[in-house]
Amino acid sequence: MGGPLAHDHGPLGRSIIRIWDSRGDVAGAGFLIGPRQAATCAHVVAAAIGGDPEAAPAPDGPLTVDFPITGDRDGASAPITAHVRAWRPILPDGTGDVAVLELAEPAPPAAQPPPMRRAGHVWDHGFHVLGFPAGMQDGVWASGTLRDSQGTRWVQLQGAANGRPITAGFSGAPVWDSEIGAVVGMVVAADDDRSVSTAYQIPIEQVLGSDPELMPNPYRGLEAFGEEHSAYFHGRDDDVGRLVDAVAHHPVVAVTGHSGVGKSSLVRAGLLARLRADGARIAEVRPSPAVPARAALAAALARLLAAAPATGPTAGPTAGDLAARLATDGGAIGSVAAEVAALAASGAEGAGGVLFLDQFEELAGESPAEARELLRLVATLIEEAGRAAGPGRRPLRVVLTLRLESIGELLAPDGPVAAEATVVALSPMNRARLREAIVGPAGHAPGLYFAPGLVERILDDAGTAPGQLPLVESLLTLLWERREGGSVTAEAYQRIGGVSGAVTRSAEEAIAAYSATGDRARLRRLFTLLARPDDDPSGADDHPEARFARRRIRLDGLPTPLRRLAQDLAASRLLVIGRGVDGAPTAELAHQALIDHWPRLRGWLTEDLGFLRWRDRLDQQLARWERAGRAPDLLLRGASLTEARRRLSARPGDHTAAHRSYIGASRGRRARRRTALVAAAGAVVVATAGTTFAFARTGIGGPAGRAAAPESVAGASGATGTAPPPGLEATAPDPGRGLTATAAPFPSSGPEASAQPDDPAADSPASPGPADPEPAGTPECDERRICFWTEENYTGDKFTFPIDLSSTSECNDIGFTARSAYNNSSTGESQRLHSTDTCSVIGPDAETVLVDGQAKPSIAATHYMHT
Repeated sequence: MGGPLAHDHGPLGRSIIRIWDSRGDVAGAGFLIGPRQAATCAHVVAAAIGGDPEAAPAPDGPLTVDFPITGDRDGASAPITAHVRAWRPILPDGTGDVAVLELAEPAPPAAQPPPMRRAGHVWDHGFHVLGFPAGMQDGVWASGTLRDSQGTRWVQLQGAANGRPITAGFSGAPVWDSEIGAVVGMVVAADDDRSVSTAYQIPIEQVLGSDPELMPNPYRGLEAFGEEHSAYFHGRDDDVGRLVDAVAHHPVVAVTGHSGVGKSSLVRAGLLARLRADGARIAEVRPSPAVPARAALAAALARLLAAAPATGPTAGPTAGDLAARLATDGGAIGSVAAEVAALAASGAEGAGGVLFLDQFEELAGESPAEARELLRLVATLIEEAGRAAGPGRRPLRVVLTLRLESIGELLAPDGPVAAEATVVALSPMNRARLREAIVGPAGHAPGLYFAPGLVERILDDAGTAPGQLPLVESLLTLLWERREGGSVTAEAYQRIGGVSGAVTRSAEEAIAAYSATGDRARLRRLFTLLARPDDDPSGADDHPEARFARRRIRLDGLPTPLRRLAQDLAASRLLVIGRGVDGAPTAELAHQALIDHWPRLRGWLTEDLGFLRWRDRLDQQLARWERAGRAPDLLLRGASLTEARRRLSARPGDHTAAHRSYIGASRGRRARRRTALVAAAGAVVVATAGTTFAFARTGIGGPAGRAAAPESVAGASGATGTAPPPGLEATAPDPGRGLTATAAPFPSSGPEASAQPDDPAADSPASPGPADPEPAGTPECDERRICFWTEENYTGDKFTFPIDLSSTSECNDIGFTARSAYNNSSTGESQRLHSTDTCSVIGPDAETVLVDGQAKPSIAATHYMHT
């Protein structure tokens, strides 16, 4: 075979391969496009090993190739065997004619793919190319100018006058554009008339397009790495090793670290890819506050068991069946554990099954009780499955991701998995590891080079602070898209704005097309739907340092315009479309870095902080309602419902379908209760027909003649739109009393007979004000009764309720101003009726409506809890 050339011509020369036929002649050229991949023409392969270049099946057989220019003065490389990896035969229209080869061993160290670039207008660009025509197996250079594309979209090559003609031996050679400084195509054909010296090249994008895996963007931007991206995952080898070791020795492994440190990517692209290669069966689930713990676990187990070989007529139990069995603490859980234990025997030794609870930190933050319950179920299942599998076997292992601040509560010494769990803490990348993450993936991108000094500049700017990784990944994605001639330049880095400007630049470019006012309004609604407050809810509603976190929502819960917008933005990597536990499509922000580093989004969220805090509370109430099977007792009532209706009316586009359903169900319940109250009041009226009582509007207290307050029950005034506390029924007046009271009648028909109850102003509770003077006398209320009046100083319409209906530790909303007195002298116990803003805390700061039967005036109750 041939010797070395005197001039290696830089990266172009070191990328070129010779393809030899069985007679020891050069059949044509090719060039390196990946670590072990090379491109050439289909007809060159056919000439080397036989076969039809126009037939669909690729020739089956090994080829012999070498690198004639390695930069090594000792000569060409040793021969290397190659096989056809991708094949596009010559098509009837003349296109095609591309073959991608896979080398059986690595290319020589000096060999490398050349810079490659898709070229636009190339007319009169100079080119040069190295070929191996007959009798010149060591190679010869030719040059000329590029013209334009013709019918096959091949680009014409015009050889230089009196220069070397481009003939058959040049087929498969890379064409170097001297102005662009990169390979822009591959020689495919030449004219038979040597006096003309005209040839053609296949554009480089068509060459690489023959194998879609050849030219992927090796950087992930704001998206996490998955198992399929493990080849591009660099810089975490030590951490992957620690994690593999932890999983081998502990059934529960919690991966912790700050947001943006790369927890999910480490688990998926590092740990899970390695475990799956070792034979483990893997299922992933992302727990949601709206889904009961056992349902989330059942969904993951169903996928895990479905991956095992079928042992009967079905492939495995359904999620519903598993959820039902997990709902018990007896033998049913044991039966699930027995099926899980079988995984240890069905796979490779020690492989078993692995459950990945991704973003577990979100469940821990929004619903700690559900998080603890899920961990309790996991611990029980691990214990039972281990017992069923036998000593020394670990049929089930669980990996979850947690923020650092969640560890103390969920993995406390007395927690549900404390004895089983270990923690792997993930730190931000140091400089050496971050360098690997930057330059490592470039080896998978044909011809990608960093300008001298640029990698060090990126490392200087990135530092070692938490959250660095998504910023750098976003930067690298932008640099990849702006590479010039295969090189990442310092100029591009400067235009982007460096590390700190990468996220902002990506986001702003993605939304640049949405310039209309309506489009921007929809953008704001969508992005604020995808975030929630992650700080103290009692803080100021416009605090610039407030924290926010991502919020995942169902796509089918969005209005159609927002749903389409979310799908469009997913293509730009700002959003990620996935699936929830129930399989429904979901959308979420691609990374927390968007919230932390994109000023526009940060401004929107800060301006809306008060609304977002309210909506976060609504989400929590909605989740409790869903988990409890939509229990009526967990619907909104009174002031809470009034506020929800007001918010929904003012900002209908900022709510999901689930919000609207919840608020609508709450309205329906209130309407039904009001209808029932109308019926009860009607019965009272019938029972007391013909009798009229006078109730003094000057107050219960006063002259001695009025010290004994009347204790009748009448309907709430239609003028004020009042109603009794939800959950309580009006009782008939004491028949022993000789007084009754007049009151405005209820609406004659259902709750829609008057619009006033739905008026937010009518439903809003009065704000607590300065205390009125103590009444001259305590209003009377029968023993073991609780009484409400609708006006100041225990006047207006009065409602009396028995203790068995009123005595409760649950929070009850009152949509009207209430005055109450309670007398429980028969028990001698201290009784209190508290009025608070939220019912979340009943303590020293709560206003006490009545104590030991002594009523206190001027309490505007928004919620009450009787203890």
